[in-house]
Amino acid sequence: MIHVFNGCLEICALPAKACATCGECCGEACSGCTERLDQPLALYVVVGMLASLAELICCVMAFQDPLSHCELPEGFPHQVGACGWVKVQMGCAFLNFMFPLYVQHQLMRAIAHRQQSGAMSQKDVKESFQEVFLEDFGVCLYVFAWVASLVWSVLGVSWLHHTGCDPSGWGRGAAFLGIAFFWGLLFYSMAWYCYTTCVSATPVQWAMRVHSEVKGSSPLRGAGQGHPMAPAAAAAALPRSGCAKALTAGQLLKLAACLGLDLMGDSTYFVPGAGEAADLAYAPIQSIALIMLFQSRSMAGLGFLEEILPFTDFIPTATLAWFIDTFAAETCFGRALGFGDRSRGTSESSDSD
Repeated sequence: MIHVFNGCLEICALPAKACATCGECCGEACSGCTERLDQPLALYVVVGMLASLAELICCVMAFQDPLSHCELPEGFPHQVGACGWVKVQMGCAFLNFMFPLYVQHQLMRAIAHRQQSGAMSQKDVKESFQEVFLEDFGVCLYVFAWVASLVWSVLGVSWLHHTGCDPSGWGRGAAFLGIAFFWGLLFYSMAWYCYTTCVSATPVQWAMRVHSEVKGSSPLRGAGQGHPMAPAAAAAALPRSGCAKALTAGQLLKLAACLGLDLMGDSTYFVPGAGEAADLAYAPIQSIALIMLFQSRSMAGLGFLEEILPFTDFIPTATLAWFIDTFAAETCFGRALGFGDRSRGTSESSDSD
């Protein structure tokens, strides 16, 4: 009988265990959000991602409008079409949604590589900012896409005022949000430059928090709270490939982003009115997004070619890149595409420091 009672006890304890597990998951999620907010560029990450999310919602709602009666002027606007413009605008919004997390991650890596022991000075923080914004290849490409997104949004405001092209106003709402994002980021960049110039001669309160995170769990999150771990050791402790890596939160977020990229790239086939001209405009967006996700120029080039070549949009380039990065990064094929070289270069730079 005791085994029967023990079995009943375990069954009755299942809801409590489920609640405890949910509490742990919520705690980890909240700690991750808190960690992001304690890092530099936190305001840009929060506001930029919310604005881009609102723009994505506007683009999705614009796809629901009947655009069969939309007639844009002859030439390039007619070749792109209203649906094509919404597709590219959605790609720009998706790129703007990804970039805040990307640039913050690159900044924390630059700080970690520059300063791994001793007190962190204001000069180290400012030089890390400058290194990321002026030398990172993904940031350099994003600057051109950022300016192009403004031009595309302005074109959308001009094109969509025609009769039947934006009956509900969602398309123009997305265009105005794209314009607001551009000027907001420009003013934020100017404020950041003035701020870093001022703090170069005064103490920075968050510098010590950044330094403790670099010595501890952030940005690699492998050591736990309050337990320092060298970047090279933390990189070795992380799952390099296989199912263990695939089930991490970072890789799952990458998979969601890759599925979104491929879905937008395939919209030519299932969205009426989205022609090949929209694919030409979307190709550089997908290429830059692949660089941000995997830092592989070869994969970015393949993604660009897949969009501009005819009858190749059905190839899920971004999702294939995720599988290579997850399961075959250290193989000869993965290293040839730049995946293994990226991970090995990171550990070697950490060892040299």
